[in-house]
Amino acid sequence: WAVSAATKGAAVDAGDLEALAAEEQIIVGRKKLASGTVSQSMIADAIKARRWANVLLGGVAKGDADVMQAHLSLAEQNLLAMDPQWRLEASSISGCCGDVGAEALQERFFEILPTEERFVELSAAVQQMTQLASSKPATFVSRGAPG
Repeated sequence: WAVSAATKGAAVDAGDLEALAAEEQIIVGRKKLASGTVSQSMIADAIKARRWANVLLGGVAKGDADVMQAHLSLAEQNLLAMDPQWRLEASSISGCCGDVGAEALQERFFEILPTEERFVELSAAVQQMTQLASSKPATFVSRGAPG
């Protein structure tokens, strides 16, 4: 799975594989690679599945993570038939939605706070929390940043 994820990521970075609508909203700092970095034969299944998934997501408002996940879940068997490695995309999106996404975001907030082992200036913690709250992953989680 790790090889498939790295291959798909490199193909998206090179523009050889269409990014999912959700990827565009949650991935920060993509690298730019030369087109043709990944062989078309290695991503042929992913090209078909992602093209169809983006058609399905075309009418979904950007940032509505739960609705995106619901649309893709309904089509999951078809997407798996097109790309046996589709579970990578499905798990990436589900990890950003609903309670799972909110819990992950909350964990990131807690990592910013000072602990007995790690001193953090209050102003630095507030700045990092503000940046996290306005980050792509935070705005994608449809439940919003933990309050």
